[in-house]
Amino acid sequence: MSKITIISGDQTGVERAALDAALDKNFDIEGWCTKGRLSEDDVLPSKYTLKELDTASYLERHKANLKLAEEKTLILMISGLKIDEKTLPSVKKEESKTIFLEKDFKQNKVHINPLIKWIKDEEIKKLFISGPTESNINGVTIYDIAYNFLFHQLFNEPEASDCYVKLNDWYNIFKFAGSERESKNDILIRNEFEAADEITSNPSNLQIHAGAIYTSRLLSKALHLENLPGKFF
Repeated sequence: MSKITIISGDQTGVERAALDAALDKNFDIEGWCTKGRLSEDDVLPSKYTLKELDTASYLERHKANLKLAEEKTLILMISGLKIDEKTLPSVKKEESKTIFLEKDFKQNKVHINPLIKWIKDEEIKKLFISGPTESNINGVTIYDIAYNFLFHQLFNEPEASDCYVKLNDWYNIFKFAGSERESKNDILIRNEFEAADEITSNPSNLQIHAGAIYTSRLLSKALHLENLPGKFF
């Protein structure tokens, strides 16, 4: 995923995880916090460069962060965890995504490519990330689940997710290229795309690049092209 600015608030749980994961991956952060920089656990440390509102209202803080992100919002929920939804930002469905994360880290990778595609299609430059706080814990460590998803999956291996989107774009472009060759080559292209799709599901840079280059060559060969137009990466 191309680096974007991550916006979040001052609370524990998902918001703190978003800020930490962004900082640890060298993403820029922005956001508003409540008056006094107070959070559930303590005063928000200075390393979080959030601007302070003149109010202690969490509602006003959410509104300020939504405005800063131009309503583009990712809500990270935890499967099976019941929370008071009034504590969440009031988002516009057409401008936001809500996903439910599982405790099992491996199950959450299914969200990555759709999220990357949404960010690219919407040309999102700033993304507000929010969700439940640790006061909703009920035996679930919200921070850890959110941090692992963001740091190890969504913010990790940008080439992998970008590669998947590019593969999808190339597949759609070439799928019906040349009506006289369509029936024969469509099968070849579909088979190779599906093979590459499996490769890109594995967050390994070497496998991603090898799979993408291999697939681009096969697509080129199938369509009798010397090279794909433009550079793949």
